Amino acid sequence: MSTENKKLIAEFMELSRQLHLYEHPLTGEYVDPESLNYDTDWNMLMPVVEKIESLGYAFIMDSAVRILDYRTNIKGDIKAFVTLMTDIKRIEATYKAVVEFIKWHQS
Repeated sequence: MSTENKKLIAEFMELSRQLHLYEHPLTGEYVDPESLNYDTDWNMLMPVVEKIESLGYAFIMDSAVRILDYRTNIKGDIKAFVTLMTDIKRIEATYKAVVEFIKWHQS
């Protein structure tokens, strides 16, 4: 997955940074953003989902991954939507929805 998207998530999570390296949230070591495995490791990705939920959004995974605004509770008020298909893993769909949400949230 894109290094730029991993940087986007790292900045959203407010990871400590030294030059072009980010503090790895699980090890505390400073690593290249490519080593932040948000796209393949649930232990990395779930804290991001939890932060999104702490901002007042619902994270729903069924036939799709959706991030909804709890505060307005308006049907169709979807902030991110990624369809789950047989050729896409749940973690990949979750990662893509998180990236889409962060881009929307920061705009």
